[in-house]
Amino acid sequence: MDWINLFQTGFLISSDCQEYWGDGGSLYFYIRKQNFKYKNFHHVCVMHECG
Repeated sequence: MDWINLFQTGFLISSDCQEYWGDGGSLYFYIRKQNFKYKNFHHVCVMHECG
């Protein structure tokens, strides 16, 4: 597998801030292992999963 999960997050609900995307799913950020190794963050793939 050439891609690794760089970061993932779900929707945020708090008294100070409400942030939603789609219907409350998650965002996943992926990067190729070679790019991560050399700290090249110009080609990160973002995927949205509906909840």
